[in-house]
Amino acid sequence: MDAEQFSVYRHEAVHELMRLNELCEQEFHISSWPRWDYEFERGTLTFSQDGVPKVLTPIHVIGTTSISGETWMWGWANESLPANVVEAVAKVRAFGEAENIAELKEAELPDDEYLGWGITAVAAKVLGAKGAYRCPGENGFVYVVYSSIGFAKSEP
Repeated sequence: MDAEQFSVYRHEAVHELMRLNELCEQEFHISSWPRWDYEFERGTLTFSQDGVPKVLTPIHVIGTTSISGETWMWGWANESLPANVVEAVAKVRAFGEAENIAELKEAELPDDEYLGWGITAVAAKVLGAKGAYRCPGENGFVYVVYSSIGFAKSEP
């Protein structure tokens, strides 16, 4: 895949991810829950209100951005992340190697305000994700996709 073909592929992936996220918003009201928490060891992202889990989703960490370093780092390249949340992302790297797409093969890239969502959209497409979320941190963002999503089970 040449650079122009990848640009088209990424553009289509962004619009597909926007549609998926809109569906998640409609069904699960993602933006209405005042709190979110990820637990990398469990591989989950939980949306909650008043300490009560409302929506639960298993996640794959696609990558992280650093505001101070102005970089994007792939989840598979980040040694501080547990294997369970980055294993699936190896498929995206393999796709990049097969198609010779530098953005999908290089561990770190110079970041801009669009790269994280664009790369996450490509990863979501390759992995068949149901949606994605960008978790803010002190110095950047953690981009995750979810393979499934559902309301948290209510306790009796």
